[in-house]
Amino acid sequence: MTPMNGMALRTPFEIWKQHHEFVRNYDVEGVVSMFTEDGRVEYPNAGAGMPSYLDGPTAIRAALTPLYEKARKSGRRILRYDSIVVHQTADPSIIVVEFDLIGAANGTEYSLSFIQVCTVKNGRIARLRDYLNPQVSANLQS
Repeated sequence: MTPMNGMALRTPFEIWKQHHEFVRNYDVEGVVSMFTEDGRVEYPNAGAGMPSYLDGPTAIRAALTPLYEKARKSGRRILRYDSIVVHQTADPSIIVVEFDLIGAANGTEYSLSFIQVCTVKNGRIARLRDYLNPQVSANLQS
C-alpha cells in the first residue's frame, strides 16, 4: 500500500505486530496508542467477570492497567508469539490472525492459543475482536 506522497503505509499485520510488542512488554500506554479514538476491543467469549467489550482509550487503559500490573508483580512474562498465521480478507483493512502466545509463570512455560480479527483505519486499530479462552485466562489471573 502506498499513499499518493510515495511513503509506504504500514499493513494491518505490521500494525498488529507493533500492538503485540506493546502487549508483550505490558506497556498500557503503547497499547492504547495503537487504537483510534473510537477504537474497540471485543471479547466475544468473555467469561464471568470479564467485559465483553472496551470502547475507547479510557476503557482500554482502565481494563489493562490492573491486569498488566498484576502480571508484572507476579513475574509472569510473555516470551514470544508462535505459529502465527495471517488470513487476508476481502477487505484489505481487516485481517484474521491465529497465533500461540508463549509465556512463563512461576518458572513454568505455558501456551495460549488465540484468534484475533483486527480492523485498521488510518494506521491504527479501529476494532480488535479477541477470541480467547476465558477459562484459561481466568486461571492465569488467579
